[in-house]
Amino acid sequence: MISIYILELIGTLLLGFLISLLGKSYGHILLGTTLLITGTLFVHNCFNPAIALCYLLTNKISFTTFIYYIMIELPSTVIGFMFGSYIKSLYF
Repeated sequence: MISIYILELIGTLLLGFLISLLGKSYGHILLGTTLLITGTLFVHNCFNPAIALCYLLTNKISFTTFIYYIMIELPSTVIGFMFGSYIKSLYF
């Protein structure tokens, strides 16, 4: 069960990093392509609090899992975005 949260942390961090570095459209395309290539390695594929909320409303995840996702996704997105902004300011 902990591996799901680690995958959510890594995926959300990567999404925030790619969006900061490449822009919104290219970041989503790159992450979506990566998910299509890797198949179903990820259990829920939330990577976004809005998608986690939709999963909660359709009873695919429990409320405690939703809270854990929010606690993981928000800080990891901020860290990924800040790291991408830092890398972008160094090289571009």
